Amino acid sequence: MAEWNEKARPESIEFFERALSGHDLVESLNQVGAQTYEIKRRRNLAPIRVWLCSVYRVSAADVAEIHAEDPEVDAIVTISNWNDVTVEGKEAGEELDVGVFIFKHLMGALNYEGDRFVHYKPPERDRKVGPKGFGPL
Repeated sequence: MAEWNEKARPESIEFFERALSGHDLVESLNQVGAQTYEIKRRRNLAPIRVWLCSVYRVSAADVAEIHAEDPEVDAIVTISNWNDVTVEGKEAGEELDVGVFIFKHLMGALNYEGDRFVHYKPPERDRKVGPKGFGPL
């Protein structure tokens, strides 16, 4: 299992860079450290500094360690599809004004700034309609 200070796998990094570069609001993506990226956004939205990791479950301790290592970080993102963020990890980030996300939630959060970015939660799905309107789950 990866630790907070271990780089993600090369194919995960490549996916991250390709996906972010394709986001409508991303003007540019620059790697500024071993695990950090600066995302410049369109529409006068503030730039975001992201710490990319592949921690299985990002905890409050992980958030504290990452923030101590890079106090300028705006977001912590765990990249693998099966990774997650603990409730305590999300809350620890919010206390530090840092968004803590799984990758797909970062993609939605990029549309916001300030508290709406840090506290971003994806929209709830209608369980009666199911995903993309294809009937009940």
